[in-house]
Amino acid sequence: MEIAAGINNYLVERNLKIVEVERSKHGFVYITTDDGDHPLYRYSELNRSLLLQHNLGNNEWQDIWLGEREKQLALF
Repeated sequence: MEIAAGINNYLVERNLKIVEVERSKHGFVYITTDDGDHPLYRYSELNRSLLLQHNLGNNEWQDIWLGEREKQLALF
């Protein structure tokens, strides 16, 4: 399964290797990486170039804004 270029770039810049990619029936794509502490990331098919989420445990997800949205947030 191919993932969005912005998401792939984010993972490569942090030296994270993709171990597994799964698509849920609810429209999320889950990416398991080789990150030892918190390996799970996800993104919605609808926002694939804008928002990546990182699972911090206990169903807590950290939003990671990508692309144009990241640039907009940097201005504030």
